[in-house]
Amino acid sequence: MAFRDESVVRTSSRLKKAFEVVRIVHTQDFGTSQCITEKADPAELLVYDNLGIGLLRVDDPEKLDYLRIRLRNSPDYRILRPDSSAHWAESKAPPADGTAGEPGKRATKTGRRGSDATQDLRTAQAYSRGFEDNRRQSWAIQACGITSRWTGQGAKIAILDTGIDLLHPDWRHRPIRHRSFIDDTPQDFHGHGTQCAGLAAGQPVDSEVPRYAAAPGSELFVAKVLEKDGCGKDSVILAGIDWAMGQGCQILSLSVGVQSNVADPDPVYELVGRRCLKSGVLFVAAAGNDSQRPNHVRPVSRPANCPSIFAVGAVDRHLRLAPFTNGSTPMGRGQIDAVAPGVDVFTTSPGPSPYGRFSGTSMATPLCAGVAALLIQDDPECLGYKLWQKLATVARRLPLPSTDVGLGLISLLQYRK
Repeated sequence: MAFRDESVVRTSSRLKKAFEVVRIVHTQDFGTSQCITEKADPAELLVYDNLGIGLLRVDDPEKLDYLRIRLRNSPDYRILRPDSSAHWAESKAPPADGTAGEPGKRATKTGRRGSDATQDLRTAQAYSRGFEDNRRQSWAIQACGITSRWTGQGAKIAILDTGIDLLHPDWRHRPIRHRSFIDDTPQDFHGHGTQCAGLAAGQPVDSEVPRYAAAPGSELFVAKVLEKDGCGKDSVILAGIDWAMGQGCQILSLSVGVQSNVADPDPVYELVGRRCLKSGVLFVAAAGNDSQRPNHVRPVSRPANCPSIFAVGAVDRHLRLAPFTNGSTPMGRGQIDAVAPGVDVFTTSPGPSPYGRFSGTSMATPLCAGVAALLIQDDPECLGYKLWQKLATVARRLPLPSTDVGLGLISLLQYRK
């Protein structure tokens, strides 16, 4: 449920009268957000103050139908849909360096103005020989055109996922703000959140380990919104987003998605994406890994299919499209906005080995978020809509259809302020 007028959010008397409830809980009333479920359980209405979203608990279907009818023409409220669940964007394809896409195919119109000969030459060279990890940088950092000039200092990135491994050597002594909306600890019992956090803002303590993160100098915020099986309810994910916005984060990275038979974008997440941009926050999400290219291409997952959420696909070290990456629909809904490295990518990992290589649009998304943080470092006023436009500007055109790669590869190789 969403409030049309954000000023209504704090008017408890109007909320109680409209929804015929007695107990209302606001997220801003919580001293510690990890207690959100415990404190909100008795409430009939949970209000996410920063988002202008409400979670209404209705056990009686007849009452819900009654409210829908009564509030249908209300200038203040609209009930949108029931709570649902999503999973982290798991790659169903092998992480190996498999082929995908058609490197020789000419790109369709991407929205970029003109073409830079040097850029096209370097792109062609990358196709032929591919990027390789070296002692200083992983192949993904090289592909994104990131140099030592960039750290992301001053930017705030929120990773909404399965938490983070606080025992990892690269995180153990790092100041991280975190909240768990699942249990009483931000500890990552799955690994997915640790992988994503590493690609966005990790920094190796061992000098022998190459740079694997886009923005190691950025401030990291971790919202644990997924269970250890990678599943999370929208109400919990929205609570994490609400918290991150309250913390002043300028970039939200969500590597979560679910396939939907409905072509239209999810109205709740689209509203959240618009309000994020209006507040100077860029919401980046994984396009999903449900495809088996070239024969079977699935549409962009929810919530990345929302026009106001930046949808990220994945490419391999040869800048070929990952076979699992979802794509834009023929009807123009659920657009891919850009792509980033997402096949066999080096990053942090919990468990016996502190590092590993992982694949999926889940990996491409935090890398894109990290590059966005570098742009904020270069221009602190570049937020929200401006940051979206700047990412579109730095995207390198690839010789692939824009329905597959959007504006192209997120890269600072040709970036000029």
